[in-house]
Amino acid sequence: MSKLRNRLTFANVVSMVALFVALGGSSYAAVTITGKQIKDSSITTKDIKDGSLLTRDFKPGQLPRGVAGPQGPAGAAGRDGAIGPAGPAGVNGTNGVNGQDGATGPRGPSDAYVSGNVAPQSDSNSASVTVPAGDYVAAASGQVLYFKDDSTFPVSEGEATCSLTSAGDAPHNTGTFATVPSHGFSSGTQRGGSTTVSQNSAFHLAPGGTITYTCSNASAGTQDGAATMQYSNMRVTAIQVGALH
Repeated sequence: MSKLRNRLTFANVVSMVALFVALGGSSYAAVTITGKQIKDSSITTKDIKDGSLLTRDFKPGQLPRGVAGPQGPAGAAGRDGAIGPAGPAGVNGTNGVNGQDGATGPRGPSDAYVSGNVAPQSDSNSASVTVPAGDYVAAASGQVLYFKDDSTFPVSEGEATCSLTSAGDAPHNTGTFATVPSHGFSSGTQRGGSTTVSQNSAFHLAPGGTITYTCSNASAGTQDGAATMQYSNMRVTAIQVGALH
């Protein structure tokens, strides 16, 4: 033993210890270490290898949010959605400003033809107007004066006939019968009555023609033989129109 102790050197001792540690360490490493064998809060950042932990090893919220990446490209446009229901009707707007009057249009086909003045005549009188080809609406009028010139009134009423005619359109000729009163008029020594006569008709005069208004004493009418029947203010007006319907 003393011989062995004399042969031990520092180098021999160190080599023996290293051999023992090496043999004992490999046996220990074969043993599995679990979390139950690790004391809480005993492992620090120094004990963990850098880059060895994954995101799943941390609880939600433990890792700070990273910097936002660049915006990705725009996706394709989606399909049009279904048409929604119609909305309620809006409130009516205010009326717009009235526009300006338009330009005066061209002159129409109407023309008026009027007969000239006719002097008063007894027993019968007439007025006429000559017109070119066309369709016409004619109006005629006159005044009948029935009187005696001796400061007395006729003893009965007078009667007259009047007609509005055109030889170019005989079917549209018209006539009337008028009664003239024996009282109601007085001028100087003249005493009697008066009445106004009038007529209307329409004529189709393809070649043109003359429209005439005539009044005269009624051949079968009553009349004071001593009285005078006078016709005055005889007039005919013919207005040309586009067409007769």
